[in-house]
Amino acid sequence: MRPGGTEVAFFAPGEVKLLREAGHPRGWVRGEVLMREGEAADSVVLLTAGLVKATVDSANGCTSLLALRGPGELLGELACVDGGRRAATVTAMRRSEGVVVAADAFLRLLERDPALCLAVLRGVVGRYGTPTGCAPNRAPAPPGPGSPGCW
Repeated sequence: MRPGGTEVAFFAPGEVKLLREAGHPRGWVRGEVLMREGEAADSVVLLTAGLVKATVDSANGCTSLLALRGPGELLGELACVDGGRRAATVTAMRRSEGVVVAADAFLRLLERDPALCLAVLRGVVGRYGTPTGCAPNRAPAPPGPGSPGCW
């Protein structure tokens, strides 16, 4: 939680302003992919409206739901910061809107603005910083095809 009891994924107005100024608005229709697992991280998205799901495909043929994300949440920041590939596919569950910030612009913002950098870090820790390394809202990987958790 951020000071004041708000969720870590939400940013202060000044931080949102920085992200909006560095990026451009974009919309996605239901079913449209915002980010695809395995692709290079060329941007982050600050979700401003709608609902998205993050999923991964397993070697056993199942798709696992990792999380649902809503307005105020930042998407794709881990791969952007470490220069790696996307760890999950993010798909719009309904009409969604956001601000897309190019990876290089996002990294420059983090270098220049300690408050934004700390807010992003708090968001990451809030999602992944549990003692088990698994966020409380992350669905476990289903055991295999035909199991109740496999779709």
